Amino acid sequence: MVVKEIYQALATVCHDGLTAVIVEQDVAVAQRVSRRLYCMQEGRITLSGVSGELTREQISQAYFGV
Repeated sequence: MVVKEIYQALATVCHDGLTAVIVEQDVAVAQRVSRRLYCMQEGRITLSGVSGELTREQISQAYFGV
């Protein structure tokens, strides 16, 4: 319930022109609430792009190496 409230508040904050960096392991949530998505593995960015344009396959490859 608290997480849902945080994401609702985040939408308002970002709509007002602020930028926020969110660390989220749930890919569906990360894609839904972000404009850009970055995958990191061992401290390195392995994938970046517009959230809605990245596929689950691309994200899995970048994050899991699968």
